[in-house]
Amino acid sequence: VMFGAPTVVPTTINKGRAVTYGIQIGAGGTVEALRGSWGKLVSKHADALSALEPRYFAPRSEGGKYRLVAGPFASKEEAEKACANMGIGRAGCFSTTFGGEPL
Repeated sequence: VMFGAPTVVPTTINKGRAVTYGIQIGAGGTVEALRGSWGKLVSKHADALSALEPRYFAPRSEGGKYRLVAGPFASKEEAEKACANMGIGRAGCFSTTFGGEPL
């Protein structure tokens, strides 16, 4: 098994705990649907997304959606700037906590 170079993820301290930011850029019924969405988004917004890591969060309740998140960003402001630069709008892109499972 080979591993790449370690990734340093900048964090912000909020109320005594470290927070790393990401952007939520999609939601879907399955992880496969998110993979398709990620591919389309990267092809359309390569400048903004190609260096980011895609991750997903499982639904919080039965019948809920999987959430597609990309990051990390050092601050909430950087995450919000990435959304603004893509021109997707607040409904399609917003800052959130970076985490979840690798896509």
